Amino acid sequence: MNRCCIALGANLDNPERAFDLACERLEQSGVTLLQRSSLLRTAPMGTDAGPEFLNAAALVQTDLSAAALLSLLHQIEDQAGRTRTTVWGPRPLDLDLLLFDDLVVESPQLTVPHPLMWFRRFVLEPLNEVAPHWPHPLLQETTAELLARLSARPIILHVPGFSEQQAQSLQRELEQSLSAHQPTPFAVQTHQKTPSLPTFAAVDLSACASVGRQPPQQRGRILRPFQASLPPDELLPRLAAFLHDVLTAVLPTVS
Repeated sequence: MNRCCIALGANLDNPERAFDLACERLEQSGVTLLQRSSLLRTAPMGTDAGPEFLNAAALVQTDLSAAALLSLLHQIEDQAGRTRTTVWGPRPLDLDLLLFDDLVVESPQLTVPHPLMWFRRFVLEPLNEVAPHWPHPLLQETTAELLARLSARPIILHVPGFSEQQAQSLQRELEQSLSAHQPTPFAVQTHQKTPSLPTFAAVDLSACASVGRQPPQQRGRILRPFQASLPPDELLPRLAAFLHDVLTAVLPTVS
């Protein structure tokens, strides 16, 4: 039997009822629900995400393969009325396969562990209730350790290739966009100035295609969203918007 962790999220209709129905349908399909977390209200990520979310996590056991379980999760989402027209848009139900035993898969159809789980507080907080000692297969840190890491301050954002002036501009833009969350100490750096503090996110502007060649312990901490060929006046606001969503995901949940 395979032990797996699933994230549940929703912000349309009746999220709590959607979670109940999702768990019922999993069990009707032969998936054993071992434990389910409490519910968390969390801030939406992105300008088009809609109202606040409810989030939870479930620890399950199944004979299904990872691919088959993912297919089942998509079927349950579809039954709940989920559409995929907007990235990070509002949704009646979102089911993400976070962990599948100690399996590591990177393919167009399936990626486990979930590639964004390591910095999303709204994932790690409920996951910590049901699987605090589960080690991340790539990062070799437990759920509890990953969650604790989000509390390190200041949050260091390492942007190699930026000039000091560009880094300062990015810092100011992020401080303005995150003013509602202040104080949130973070520092945009063009190089690592404080080796005693862990770099939270490094954004490499020149090697978007090489993320798969990073050492496993680094892969989950390096974000590569932009090509270096973008002109500065286009790159800076796009990078600021991306890092705004990353930092929003790190900050404490609504309740």
